[in-house]
Amino acid sequence: MIQQKPYFTTNKKTNLHIIKKGSCFLFLFIFFVSCQKPIPPAPGPPAISFVSFTTSDSYNAQLTFSFSDPDGDIGNQVTDQDTSNYDFFMRYYYKNHNGNYVPYYAHNPQLPPDPLRDSTIYPYHLPYITNTITTRALNGQIIVTLSGYKPGNLDSLDNFRYTFWIYDRARLKSNVVTTPSFHTPY
Repeated sequence: MIQQKPYFTTNKKTNLHIIKKGSCFLFLFIFFVSCQKPIPPAPGPPAISFVSFTTSDSYNAQLTFSFSDPDGDIGNQVTDQDTSNYDFFMRYYYKNHNGNYVPYYAHNPQLPPDPLRDSTIYPYHLPYITNTITTRALNGQIIVTLSGYKPGNLDSLDNFRYTFWIYDRARLKSNVVTTPSFHTPY
């Protein structure tokens, strides 16, 4: 009878050599994977949500909202804060005699007619936020101080709400948020 030799033979020396090579490969793989820099998130629009609204008198109020921005580029530098570079927009709605919320429209007769001007939208500047986080994504809360939170001196419009939205520095628009209805004692 003919005895067949095994296809390959193993011995302790060969097994030790395989384990050493495998361990070396595994170490190098873990080393290179751990040295990679985190991939920054893809640019995207900020997301916002309403947090609170507080008044201190008939003229001043604060609107607080939370935000999440994958780019981390919220607010403009003071030098960039001119009338063409607003980044927070708010529209005022009041409850009419039919119980419906309608936008408040204020016509200023001292200004020439301009079809691009929407007097129902109030623009504001957000604070410049310096992002030092390496992943660039940024979350937080912003408090906007509203001087004249109701249009004009219309004390009769005491049941109201807002819609608001923001733009980041890349001019990506957030979602539009509608606040709950407010009724102030002022």
